[in-house]
Amino acid sequence: MKRMSRVLTLAVVLTLAIGMTFSMGAPEAQAQETWSIALEEIEGSVQDAWAQEFKRRVEEETDGEVEVTVYPYGTIGTGMGDLAEAAQTGIVEFSMTSPSVVSGIVPEARLFSLHYLWPDDQEIVADVLATSEAVHGPMADAFNESNLELLSLFPEGWQVWTANEEIRTPEDMDGFQIRVMPDPVLSEQYRNYGADPVQMDYDEVYSGLQLGMIDGQVNPVFAIEEMNFYEQQDYMIWGYTVPYIGGVSAGQSFWEGLSEERREMVRDIAEDLNEYIYEVQSDYNEERMDIILENEPDINIIELEEDEIAQFRELAQDAYEVYFDDVGEVGEEMLEILQQDIEDRLE
Repeated sequence: MKRMSRVLTLAVVLTLAIGMTFSMGAPEAQAQETWSIALEEIEGSVQDAWAQEFKRRVEEETDGEVEVTVYPYGTIGTGMGDLAEAAQTGIVEFSMTSPSVVSGIVPEARLFSLHYLWPDDQEIVADVLATSEAVHGPMADAFNESNLELLSLFPEGWQVWTANEEIRTPEDMDGFQIRVMPDPVLSEQYRNYGADPVQMDYDEVYSGLQLGMIDGQVNPVFAIEEMNFYEQQDYMIWGYTVPYIGGVSAGQSFWEGLSEERREMVRDIAEDLNEYIYEVQSDYNEERMDIILENEPDINIIELEEDEIAQFRELAQDAYEVYFDDVGEVGEEMLEILQQDIEDRLE
């Protein structure tokens, strides 16, 4: 009820904003059609880069007949699942629907929260996400069942732990209160490590760290820098558990109302953006790490050794069964396809 109320409020606010826009401009200066896309991240983020390039290409390819408005994080809801619901209900045409964020709506998406599934080579991760039948078959079907048209999944960089104490073994995580996304599979993995997973909205994490409500958090480097989480932490730790997977979907009603030509245009643009956004996230994570080190030169950087990773990898396996229990045989099927796709690219 609380979330539905929040979505309805957002609908009213956006309707008023759109009405003001049209009343303030001359009719001939307006685009014939306006699409909007809502982000899980702030301006200057990886998702913002995707959305801005999407906007540029759509407007260019339609000769200005379509105008795209980008709503950064906080503009349309802050709760997990708000943006997906905004697309489902037609408040926006597109929204970022990263698997961990929409796991409560699309349980099958929890597949991408499983630790130690992916290889070190992030180019392989990007290629598999862009081409795997697991993504474009059963996963896309699962999104469709929730009134979402899955357009793209892409890596945003390795998830990095931040903490005020060194973490090298599961014993070091005993009782560690770590903020995680609202995904039961993700939470189960951290409980298996001995940690105490805490769910908290993205915009509350900094104050949570500052006030000691949580001991640490996990995010890609660019997010740790742009949200200033590193200011409240002494360590950044690479456990190489899982890359953060971003995603974008269209609302199903909007999608079905598009002409076949427009749908093909959007799909082609989304496909073309896979290579673009891979380069962007790579550059952003490298550049933002330099900023962190410049601002906090004493921050401790830890990259776990293989024997240390092995301890976490073994404990992570129990969460795979939790995932299979949640979604049934389709979960096992998608995992097998992904593992085979990864293996094929490693050969």
